[in-house]
Amino acid sequence: HGSQTKILEPELASKINFAQYLNQSEYMDNKWSKSWRWCNPCKHPFENEHLPLSYTTYDIDFIRKKYVGF
Repeated sequence: HGSQTKILEPELASKINFAQYLNQSEYMDNKWSKSWRWCNPCKHPFENEHLPLSYTTYDIDFIRKKYVGF
């Protein structure tokens, strides 16, 4: 699929794939329930009504500082 990482560094590609799996299967499922995949997430993060939706916002400037090139 055009990924040089898979060709040149299969061990790194494996780690990246595993991280994506953890993010989707563990974190997102725990945070929004499995129905997030079908655009029907739970109403509150982690099904905790005491957590506001603003809990899910992030500071884009902070994110950009973590990743060079964005």
